[in-house]
This record gives sequence, structure tokens and C-alpha cells, in this order.
Amino acid sequence: MKTSPLTPAVSILTPTYNHASYLEPCLQSALRQTFPDWEQLILDDGSTDATPRIAATFQDPRIRYLRQEHRGVFRLAETYNVGLQQARAPLIAILEGDDLWHPDMLKTQMKRFQDPQVVLSFAQVAAVVGGEIRQIPQPMASWPAEAKANDPLGSALPPILCFEGMPQPMTWIIRRSALEAIGGFRQVPGIPTTDYPTLLALCLQGRFAYTPQVLAYWRQYAGQTSSRFSGAVFTGCADYALQFYEQEIAEKNRFAISLSPRRLRGKIHRQRVIGHLKQGRYELLARRGPEARDSFGKAWREGSPLMRIASGAGWCLSWLGQDLEWCARLIGKQWYRRPPEDLDA
Repeated sequence: MKTSPLTPAVSILTPTYNHASYLEPCLQSALRQTFPDWEQLILDDGSTDATPRIAATFQDPRIRYLRQEHRGVFRLAETYNVGLQQARAPLIAILEGDDLWHPDMLKTQMKRFQDPQVVLSFAQVAAVVGGEIRQIPQPMASWPAEAKANDPLGSALPPILCFEGMPQPMTWIIRRSALEAIGGFRQVPGIPTTDYPTLLALCLQGRFAYTPQVLAYWRQYAGQTSSRFSGAVFTGCADYALQFYEQEIAEKNRFAISLSPRRLRGKIHRQRVIGHLKQGRYELLARRGPEARDSFGKAWREGSPLMRIASGAGWCLSWLGQDLEWCARLIGKQWYRRPPEDLDA
């Protein structure tokens, strides 16, 4: 991809808020990229910790630091779109301030955009929990080839709408023109994330390119947004999936993607229950018993027999001041340690 001397090939957007514990390794992972033609915009959402000082230690001219008044995660799309406006490249990559990249992240995926029809490239991820790298399920690996490539147009919608995996944003590279065509990064009121609504809209813009290789590391800890607001994320995205299906997909596209309303509603119901369970699990970690019981109660009322067992166990443990992480670890599921700084992040 040809660019002018003043135009990098790709702009990396790095939104951050009080990520002082994680920002330095995040930025170092960008500096270690084997593909050098990039710029990075640190989008500081009014951090109150050492984030500004840490950012100032990086003197590479490719890195720009932008600070704004705190807007919060429920206005996250505004922060992303500030970065999009300031970015100079024709491609946009996502690296949030607590995540990490493999050194070949950009080099591997930039090749995908030699195809002018590709609007989104993504790859596999691993998790980082307490400094330990863990393999996590890669549901996209089992998607049909047409879903991985979103070809024909909209083929990625069934697994994404049905919550059968989705590309993780720390691996995304997006063609800027496609982002601008959907009005920039999208966010739904009440949902503290931009990735799901933005991804659904991109499914109607062009082809995708999937790399079956771990190219990014998703830091997971109890205090991050996806944990603190897991109930809002899961239930909000479930509601939005149905809204998107009904309002933004034309009748011919619904037929082409072979997704029935009955199947979608079943998947959406399950997603809502999982959201209640995840929120209850976080409340246990935070030692908020009444809130945990409220979330587990919702999961009990709406869930399957197996989910009722999990929610019942969580409800009982809430009275004992215990959490479910030992159980998750025992059965080989994702689990969290509970360092104090995580819950204050």
C-alpha cells in the first residue's frame, strides 16, 4: 500500500483510562512491530493516575498523545471517533491501553489489504491473566469459510448475531473508508462497548480476512470494563442483535444469511442469561453479596437447568463471602485473581 512520506500506512488507536499499570508494555508492543510504517494515537480519557507521565516517556515521533475530559465507557465511541478524525492513515488498527500485540501483528495482516474488497482483517488472540499467557477458545476457527471471509456479503452475520464467537478488536485492522461509510465507530446507549455494533455494521460493507494465528494478547482482570459491566454488555448486545436483525438487514439479506428469527431469539435468550451469570461472578469478586444475588437470581429465573446449577452455587457462595474463581479454575475455564488494584482499575 503506497502512502506519502507524511501519511503512515496504518493508524493505531489506543484508548486508555487509568491504565498506568499496563500502558508501558502496550506501547512497547507497538514499538516492537516488524512493520514500521505506523502512527499511534494515545487517546487518554482524562486519566487520574500516572498515564500521562508514562506516555510522555515515549519520544518516538510516530506516537501522539491526545488528552480529553473524562467521558467514560458509555461514550467510548466518541473517544474512538476523535482518534479517527485525527488519524492520517487509510487503515485503522485497535490496541487498547491494557492489551498487547505480537511483533508480527501488523506485518501479517497488512498484506490482507492488497485485496481492495477487504474492509476488516482479524486474527486469533490469547489471554494474559496475572502476567500468565493462557490459550482461550477460538470459535472463529470453526466458522464456515464464507463466514470467515464475509463472502458473500453478510455471511459473518449469523455467527456474530448468534454470539458464536466474534473477532476481538485488539486484532482488528479496518479500512478507513468502510468505517466512514458507517458513520465511524458505533455505540448503543447503555452498552459500554463499541465493538459489537461496529462489527455488525462492517458485515454489510465488504469482505473480511481471517488469520488463524495468535497475533494479540487480551489482558483480562476483574476490574476491566468487560468484567465490571458484563451484565450490561451481554444483555445490551443481545437486545441490539435483535434490533439490528429487524431494522438494519433488508429482507433479501435475511434470506441470504439463512438466519431464522426463532434461532436468533433462542441464542439471544442464552446470551442474556450468561450476562447475568458473568455479572454475578464479578459482584462476588468485588464482595458485593446483595448485587451478586440479584444477578444470580435473574439467571436462575431465565436459565436452563445447567445454568440454574451455576447460578444457585453463586447465590449460596454470596452468603459465605466466597467467589467462583476456584470452580472456574478447577474445570479449566477462564478465572481471575483478585489483586486490589484490579478492582480499582
